[in-house]
Amino acid sequence: MKIKRLTLALLCIAAGNSNAQVKISNGTHFIVGTGVNVIISSLSLQYNNSNLITNGNLIFSGSSDNSINGISGISRLTLAKTAGKRLILDSKIALSSQLILNSGTLDLNGHDLDLGNTGNLVNESNISYVTGNSGFVIANANLNSPSAVKPGNMGISFTSIANWGNTVIRRGHLPLSDGNVQTVKRFFDVIPSNNNNLDATVRFDYLDNELNGIQEDQLKFLFSEDSGLTWRQLNSTANLAENYLEISNLNSMGRFSSSGQNFTTLPISDIKLNGVANQQAINLSWNTINEVGVSHFIIEKSIDGQIFSTISKIPSKSSLTKDNSYSITDKNPISGTNYYRVRGIDTDGTETHSAILAVNFNLSSNEHFTVFPNPSTKLIKVRYYATNAQPVTLSVASSIGKTELMKVFQPQIGINELQMDVTILPNGLYFLKVYNTTVNKSTKFIKN
Repeated sequence: MKIKRLTLALLCIAAGNSNAQVKISNGTHFIVGTGVNVIISSLSLQYNNSNLITNGNLIFSGSSDNSINGISGISRLTLAKTAGKRLILDSKIALSSQLILNSGTLDLNGHDLDLGNTGNLVNESNISYVTGNSGFVIANANLNSPSAVKPGNMGISFTSIANWGNTVIRRGHLPLSDGNVQTVKRFFDVIPSNNNNLDATVRFDYLDNELNGIQEDQLKFLFSEDSGLTWRQLNSTANLAENYLEISNLNSMGRFSSSGQNFTTLPISDIKLNGVANQQAINLSWNTINEVGVSHFIIEKSIDGQIFSTISKIPSKSSLTKDNSYSITDKNPISGTNYYRVRGIDTDGTETHSAILAVNFNLSSNEHFTVFPNPSTKLIKVRYYATNAQPVTLSVASSIGKTELMKVFQPQIGINELQMDVTILPNGLYFLKVYNTTVNKSTKFIKN
């Protein structure tokens, strides 16, 4: 086991290239001790399957957009980037202590920031805030007779004489729409264990840059008990100087937002598509909000951004829930830029399109043609990158050049995985070859 211990009181890691990154290898324990500040300037952080233990403070600074991607939770994270620059989530992040927002924005990028029971936002303002067209900030709280309790300091507070039990609060940043009217760029889902006879007062905070063109003095409090299928406008008090609306005597929780006009029933409001490339494929994901009456989704791909073809079709979950997450894996990406879009097809035939997403996929030279396992006892597999869809022949020859096995495959443009059963071959050394008129690659393997 590799263990790296960080014992300095201050460590600064910097780069002038906005594409540069700090990568912590899988299996590595990277420990940031209590009181330690790690300043990551103009760099992305990828810690993937490593064990990043942060009792200290990760400080992201610099004048470029950067990203963070990993599995293990983080204690404290500080955003101190140049105003307008982003730290982008490339995975879900769990935060157990504080997200300190001094300058710059945290872009959820389709992923969740999970504050759990102990994490909270600090100093969120118009110059430093959490945003993202999809993904949520999530907090959990045990609310028993809460008095002005603001879980996670997310911008919503509760006062009630009732015991709510464990309560999940999700904050989204997508403006909701009924096809005509839009809300501010903030909404909350509040899900208590007990959701009856709450007699609650709810305060809804907002930032000026979330107003979405709505005049502040026209803001109206919106409430939905069915995840945005139908809405009610509630009488509320407003404090424009302190940027909040407040409603009293509410007996149940649900979804909260605000707009300048009344809302009607909301159809699916938008499809936000995200994509992440790894060494073998591109993982696509998208979230929907207010998904009502949707039949299915069609996922399309293009190699030039102009002509698209269908690569997958997924049924809708809208008969079960209204806010949903979907994902697929493109196992045949081309080397270079891959273009994707998602079409949501309603039951009445109406379509909603995502924006076109470009994802870059790079292969090292040895990844264009790899054979595994080697040695092999039964199946030999070939991962092969095809530049066209011309049929390709896979052959196995003995050490004296005699062809023992041969099979023709129809590849797709991009990565293909071909396999051949070599059980019948005697143990020994063999030569494997993949060829057609445009490719000719070979290698050795051992049959055990």
